Amino acid sequence: MHERRSRPRARLADRRARHGLEARDVCFLCDQASETIDHIVAACPYTRELWHHILQALHLQLPAGTASSLIWWRRIRALASGQRRKGLDTLFALVSWHVWKERNARCFRDASATINDLLQLITMEADRWINAGATGLAVLARS
Repeated sequence: MHERRSRPRARLADRRARHGLEARDVCFLCDQASETIDHIVAACPYTRELWHHILQALHLQLPAGTASSLIWWRRIRALASGQRRKGLDTLFALVSWHVWKERNARCFRDASATINDLLQLITMEADRWINAGATGLAVLARS
């Protein structure tokens, strides 16, 4: 059996530097901590506030702590079952995609959106996904 080696988590700044881009180490969303995927998805205050509003609308609580993004997501998934859990999986992809796009807008275009702006974009995109057949997301939206 192959032994799995643990590699240190690469900072996004390290990747940008390898490609000759600005190697800013601080998160573009919160300007408070080193920017890693785990930070952006699970620990960033901007992202956590966004998730707080989304989960509050679904009558769910934001999990405490700032664990790895995988552990954090498992805590959110545990809040539901069946179609609602499938909807949360879809919602996680949708929100993560919009957070990443917001991060890139700040990094590459010096543009930024408020939490409310991003919530509106996510809501409009969720409606499109539901119309395209995202049944789990539709179940979440009705609850």
